[in-house]
Amino acid sequence: MVVTSGATGYGKKIVEKEKSIAGRLGQKELAAIGQGVLFGEYYKYFSRQNIVTAQILVTRKVQEKVLNNLLKKGVVPIINGNDPDCTQDLMYNDNDSLAGDVAIATKANQVIILTDIDGVYDFNPCRNKNAKKFKVLHRIPKALLDNSKETGSSVGTGGMYTKLKMARKLLNKNIDIYITSSMEDVGVFLANNNQGKGTLITAQ
Repeated sequence: MVVTSGATGYGKKIVEKEKSIAGRLGQKELAAIGQGVLFGEYYKYFSRQNIVTAQILVTRKVQEKVLNNLLKKGVVPIINGNDPDCTQDLMYNDNDSLAGDVAIATKANQVIILTDIDGVYDFNPCRNKNAKKFKVLHRIPKALLDNSKETGSSVGTGGMYTKLKMARKLLNKNIDIYITSSMEDVGVFLANNNQGKGTLITAQ
C-alpha cells in the first residue's frame, strides 16, 4: 500500500501556471485540483509494471474491508486524506497518522516512511551538526519525542514528531517502522534483511 501526500503541491503548481485562475485558493481547493494529477502519476508508474492501482481517499474512518479486498486481488491502494471533502474534525492532520491507522487496520508487518531526513537523530540534524543518528530503536523515549518537535513543509504537515508518535503506536502492535530519505535505500533495506542507511524502529 502507498500512503501519499502531494495533492496540494500539485494543485499549487497548476494554479501558478494557469493564468485564468484569479485570486488565492485555500488548501482544500488546491488539494482538489491536484489530487487527480497525483494519482495519475502513480497510475502511470504502476501500469508500466502491469500493476493495477486504486485511489482511496479517507477521512477518520479507514475502510479496512475495502483495503483488504483490494490487497487480496493484488491491487495496490494509493491512499491519501480526503481533505477537500471533510470537515476539520474528520480530517487527518498528517499522513504519518494515516499510515499508522492503515497499517493497523490491514495488520501490516512493516511501514516504510520516505521523508527529507535520512533517519531518526537524537537532535534535529538541520540545527545541530553534532546530532547522532540511530541505527535501531526499540522504544521511543519522551526526551526523543520532545526533541523531534518541528513544523512540516509549506505544502504539507507533520515532521519527525508525528512519525515518532505514530511509531510509538505501532510498536505496541509489533509493526516495524523504517525511516529513510532515499528510495534506493528502501531497495537496499528490503534486499538485505532489514539493513539500510536509515533507522529501523522495531519491538523485536
